[in-house]
Amino acid sequence: MLESLRYELIGFEHHLRCNMVAAIDAYKTALHHMPINIDARMKLANVYLEDGDVTNANKIFQEILDFMDSLLSSSSLSPASIDICRIYKAWTLLHHSAISVTRTEAGVYVDDCITKSTVDINAALSLLDSLQHIPAGKAGKVTGLIRVVHLLLQNKPMVGETPTAEDNERCLLSIMEAKKIDPNNESVVLLEAEHLSNDSKFDEALQLIDKLQNSVGGLDSNKDSTPYYVRASIMINKAMSIFQNPYNMTEATREEAKTYLQEADALYKQALSIEPNAIEVINQYAQFSCLLDELERAVILIKQAIPLARTKDDLHDLNQLFIMYEARLKASETMKNGY
Repeated sequence: MLESLRYELIGFEHHLRCNMVAAIDAYKTALHHMPINIDARMKLANVYLEDGDVTNANKIFQEILDFMDSLLSSSSLSPASIDICRIYKAWTLLHHSAISVTRTEAGVYVDDCITKSTVDINAALSLLDSLQHIPAGKAGKVTGLIRVVHLLLQNKPMVGETPTAEDNERCLLSIMEAKKIDPNNESVVLLEAEHLSNDSKFDEALQLIDKLQNSVGGLDSNKDSTPYYVRASIMINKAMSIFQNPYNMTEATREEAKTYLQEADALYKQALSIEPNAIEVINQYAQFSCLLDELERAVILIKQAIPLARTKDDLHDLNQLFIMYEARLKASETMKNGY
């Protein structure tokens, strides 16, 4: 057992360093020493998934689900053991939900991917409804609710579908439920701030970020770039809310919007000074640069982000952005040169 745990930790370290081959070898060795090590098995599936091997990831997740179902069908389990099996099954379903919204080896999404992922998440949340008195159950419930928001507001547009009013309503309810379960959860607070910003409640969104930074154990603005790039996103939304109403725009409001964009630019630079390799910050700053028609900077930033991609899907998206930005830059240079 100890050897299995040792190799599981080695695999986890390699995984964090994006050394996928070594991580797979270590997790397989952990399972050789203890085949029933579910945590190592789930981590192995996640490595396969991040590496674009959807087939092997799906196979392992299904093996875990089948194993949990076989245990739950047994009449000899104690109530505590049943709870543990249900928690493992729920967490496996949450991980499995990512498979449907991961491109296949052919580089395409499967049909009805959002629906399939939603089925997994709903099943997990249902299992966890009565298990929030257990820390892993509580954490799973919050994770599942966060996953709902990511699926409907991030993954859905990625596959070419537009979130509906019902999607937005479910996301809001999910954020509120997660906040009720774990009021100080950073991810939940950040999602709430994003929702407020999208709803043009910019000051309330900024107050949430302030509160999170000032809370005990909250975001460390000296080590964590998150408060800076989240603020930057809010300032961009604030500026866009002015530009989107051209008939009501005055010279004063135009200058106000420009000030917000300048502040956003400074915030992204500050975020990168703290975490130079934070891929989310680099990606957002590149898209912001493109918005400002700073195409040369956008191309440089995306080139910087590409080697930092953790998953094949991320790499695919970054390469597409690089091609698009570089094409726009070349077209812009051609126009400037009068050709």
